[in-house]
Amino acid sequence: MKKLTFVFDEDLFGAFQRGDWRKQEEVEIAIEHFLVDVEKIRACNGEGFDRCADFIQVRFGTRYANRDNKNDEYLILEIQDVASTNEIPDAYFFSSQPILLPIEHDEKIVLKKRGSVVYVGLE
Repeated sequence: MKKLTFVFDEDLFGAFQRGDWRKQEEVEIAIEHFLVDVEKIRACNGEGFDRCADFIQVRFGTRYANRDNKNDEYLILEIQDVASTNEIPDAYFFSSQPILLPIEHDEKIVLKKRGSVVYVGLE
């Protein structure tokens, strides 16, 4: 079993809050590389999909991370199966419902790969 872990402590979560796009892109790309050649993705919140498209896109929504009220601060991890279109160059469509996983301060996201299946969980 292979494992990829990120701890959203003050350093990492704070980088996302401050709009450090390089750090955010670094984490997104690391997760995307971990998900290469997988067939199924399952999340701890019951969401998931069977891969059927060209690649998997990973994005973090930071809209709710920039609020003043600390109780409302969280990130949204979005994982989605994406396919390119042949009709329009550089155009894509989403072939599945995305996995949306809220991540709060000091939570740890853990991706575990067993064969061709990846489980995404929070600790």
